[in-house]
Amino acid sequence: MATTKNIWGRFDDDYDTFILNKFGGLNTNRNSTDIEDNQAQDLLNVIFTKELEKRGGFTPLNSTEISGSSGIYGLFPYYYNNGANRKLMYVSHTTCGEMNAGTGATTVLKTGLTTNLRTRAITFHDLFIYTNGTDAVQKIDEATAAVLGGSPPIAKYIALHKNYVFLAGNSTYPSRLYWCNLDTPETWTSTDFIDINPDDGSVITGLQRTLDTLVISKEHNIYVLYGDTPTYTEGLELWRIKEASTETGSAGQGSMSRWGKSVIYLSQGQGFQMFGGNVSTDETSVDSLTSYLMSKDITPTVSALNESRLYQAESAIFDYKYLCAVPYANSTTNNYCLVYDFVVSGWTVWNIPASCFCVYRSSGVDYLYFGDPDDGYVYRYTPTTYSDNGTAINAYYQTKDTNLGLSANDKIFRKFYVTVNKSEDYNLTVTPEVDFGEVSVDASTISSKSSDSLWGTMVWGTDRWGATTTSTSGKNIMNARGKFINFKFSNSTLNETFKVRDLVQYFKVRGSR
Repeated sequence: MATTKNIWGRFDDDYDTFILNKFGGLNTNRNSTDIEDNQAQDLLNVIFTKELEKRGGFTPLNSTEISGSSGIYGLFPYYYNNGANRKLMYVSHTTCGEMNAGTGATTVLKTGLTTNLRTRAITFHDLFIYTNGTDAVQKIDEATAAVLGGSPPIAKYIALHKNYVFLAGNSTYPSRLYWCNLDTPETWTSTDFIDINPDDGSVITGLQRTLDTLVISKEHNIYVLYGDTPTYTEGLELWRIKEASTETGSAGQGSMSRWGKSVIYLSQGQGFQMFGGNVSTDETSVDSLTSYLMSKDITPTVSALNESRLYQAESAIFDYKYLCAVPYANSTTNNYCLVYDFVVSGWTVWNIPASCFCVYRSSGVDYLYFGDPDDGYVYRYTPTTYSDNGTAINAYYQTKDTNLGLSANDKIFRKFYVTVNKSEDYNLTVTPEVDFGEVSVDASTISSKSSDSLWGTMVWGTDRWGATTTSTSGKNIMNARGKFINFKFSNSTLNETFKVRDLVQYFKVRGSR
């Protein structure tokens, strides 16, 4: 946001202006007058591109609900035969199966699993290997389901690192890390395990690989496994496990996602953390690795989550964003999605309910799928359609309460202009709020029409000549007086978006000439 004098010159020369042309993330951690100029005091269902936009919607992939389902408990890509074959795998109720990523047709491959258990999975040597903490570790070899060979321990968590399959989260030994023989996922030696500080009052909560290391999360700390091999081998470095310099750990493996050299996770009681940044095999570097708080700006929002259910948070990295589905307030299922945008380094909130995520690649394009927490449906995120399975998306963005740097002075807010991208048809509601709502100001509706005007039908000040992708500016008279002002952009119409480029407010300091 910037304050200038006579920005365009073609309007009132005796009015100052301020410009809002950069939109950033949510800040609920400070008063609405103290947040950064480009932050929002409130928002829902928006994304940040070169413009402020409504997020896309979602559509069901399968037209028929999975039989007996009360939610999707796992969703994974399964690529085998050097990627020539691709399947979208799901776990629901007591079954594991495949779903056609185009038609949504399902094929059940395994029955008899314990009902409704969250599942983790990897692919290794063309085997789809999955585990839920209660049943024996399972495998699917293309289309044939069986118990994984070698009698691996029952475990909640699984990871692939250095051509070893790692397991953790055994109910009898909750701090124990197990691994298979090198390159042989169905050969397990009973002595191949290590206990990760079992007396620290904390249990393993997740595994995640990053670069050349395996990150082992416990409830209140993180350990890093680095090196090449568990046994002495000429020319290779022995495994070592070091405790990192952090007092937080992930609430569950579902929230752990890798971004670059770091791992992001939702901790128990200390918000979203980013661990690492430059993982090294040097002991001194590992000792100094720590986490930093990513969610400081939304601390009250994170504190409002259902703390007893944080273990069921699920995340994914998609389109330069970290998405984490969480149970908000008293919900026992994931009813909200907190989204960190790496481009603007800020948070937004989507009301998408997701029990799990899957980024699935088809023909070189990544698609985002997610499971319903209550029913047997899988959904695909659709960035360019604006309907949540037939329901309108309520999207809004409310700016900072700004005094324009003149806190002691009343201002006369004369008028404002909003520039929008008119590549699509929609109506944008803009609601000014002066002095925290104490001064009444009418909302304005700005219409965007993607089609060009016909000769003789142009409405001056509304229509624009030229290509359909050009922007249009709406003029809105206010004539309000006060010290503070914010603007709320909103649209809750089915199959409509909005795309805001900037806002220009004309004002005069009361008593100035």
